[in-house]
Amino acid sequence: NILLVVDANNVRGKHDFRWTSRDFIRRLDEWYDRQVGQMLATKTTSNEGNNSIHSPSLSLVVVWDHARETTAVPHEFGSNNNKINNPPTKKNNKNGLMLFAGPHCTADDVIVHATQFWTQQQQ
Repeated sequence: NILLVVDANNVRGKHDFRWTSRDFIRRLDEWYDRQVGQMLATKTTSNEGNNSIHSPSLSLVVVWDHARETTAVPHEFGSNNNKINNPPTKKNNKNGLMLFAGPHCTADDVIVHATQFWTQQQQ
């Protein structure tokens, strides 16, 4: 299982903010589909002859600078093709989160705190 954390505004800033928020999410959806497709192809190739192939898992956390309040919203990344290949279950039909940093934080702040938390959980 892979968890990728993305600072949306830093990525958009790298492109001089030519991408709107929607453009960024569309591009991230396309990237997600390519990555999951490659992961599935690699997993299938490495498990030829093995009937117990498990689909790899790629989860995204996209963090946005500021907002009226700190909020986390479940989000399903990828296109309809990806959703067909990896149908959602009743238990978990989302593969990511959109996190909004709130009025007094930036995405950088949220990512630093989350990384500290995840690191402590692994110890």
